[in-house]
Amino acid sequence: MVEKVNEKSRQKGKIALVDIIKVAGAVVGAVALFIPLWTGIFQYKASIKQRIDENFRIVAEELYSKDREKRLAAASKMSTFINKGKNYYDEAIDILVNRLSIELDYNVVSAITGSLERISLNDYKKVIGKLVGINRNIEIQDYPLKTRASDAETNFNASMDKILEDKHRFKEKGLSILNKDLTKEMSHKMKISIEKENEYKELQMHRQVVTDAITILLSNAKEINLPINSSFVSLNNALIIGFKLKGSNFERASLSRSIIDKTIFDSSNINHTIFTFSDITDSSFVDCTINSSLFDQANLKKVDFSNAKFADVFFTGADLTESKFIGAKGLKAIYFYKVQNFDKAIFDIDVKKNIEKELEHITEDKFRNYIEKESKLSVRKNALLKTLEELKQKEEEKQ
Repeated sequence: MVEKVNEKSRQKGKIALVDIIKVAGAVVGAVALFIPLWTGIFQYKASIKQRIDENFRIVAEELYSKDREKRLAAASKMSTFINKGKNYYDEAIDILVNRLSIELDYNVVSAITGSLERISLNDYKKVIGKLVGINRNIEIQDYPLKTRASDAETNFNASMDKILEDKHRFKEKGLSILNKDLTKEMSHKMKISIEKENEYKELQMHRQVVTDAITILLSNAKEINLPINSSFVSLNNALIIGFKLKGSNFERASLSRSIIDKTIFDSSNINHTIFTFSDITDSSFVDCTINSSLFDQANLKKVDFSNAKFADVFFTGADLTESKFIGAKGLKAIYFYKVQNFDKAIFDIDVKKNIEKELEHITEDKFRNYIEKESKLSVRKNALLKTLEELKQKEEEKQ
């Protein structure tokens, strides 16, 4: 009986071993079958990645081509790589932003900006921040380049005056030969003057390109508050409509000759900043701190400065129609010298009466003396005094 049981156990063991061997064989066969399959899939994915890598490299290189048509095509193609979460998203943005700062062909600029508009809305602030940084660097270069261009022109003019003097002197003596060395020097200085002037003009063009890109991106993100936090930013000649810039920090910035409408600057810090000649309507500077800044010759219609704090802020020549200064602090009559439509501006009753009374006793000499000796406008003083001269000239022309 025991022998029969053992025999059955041995038979079951043999069957089980056979089954294991069969299963193992099947697994080995399956593995042998799938290894080439997985290898093929891996190689296929690797080849696709390689093609994408190569394509990105080619597009990036063509974006810096001397051929305008290649740059234009590359700027448009780069948009295909701007997909949040995918490879090359960040790289594509950086390449486009960097190219934008040196591109002057407006068709290419438009294509670059169009590609940047495809970025995730959450990344607008980051990209605008990069553009503002480029804008700041351009603004810093403005003064030295402008000075070099002016110096080169002065040197050329001095050489020209010397040539004319020599010519006159030679003519008096009956001579017809000019100083060849001086003529050669004059030609060299003229060349330098033209080069420096072109450098400065090119810088201004680059600045406008970046400014336009900033305003376009801000325009696309109107529903999001995107404060600007930077010094030396230039948004001159910009179209700023419906932007939310609450809590911004403008330090030594320039927003001159811009159209600003329905834009919120509330709770911003604005220092040493100019809005000269800008048209500002239906906009708000509520609770702002504004120091050493200019709104001279600006059109300020229905602009709300309620509860703002002012120090050394001048509205000389500005139109204040329906602008509101309720609860504003630090206001001085001298800030409103030569303004237009002061009677149509809205102040706290007592404040308005005091300002009107003091304005009657402010003369041009008193204003100049205040600007030159008491104001902290620093480099903006000359600009404000120039505004005064322009207003004076306009008044004389009317008479």
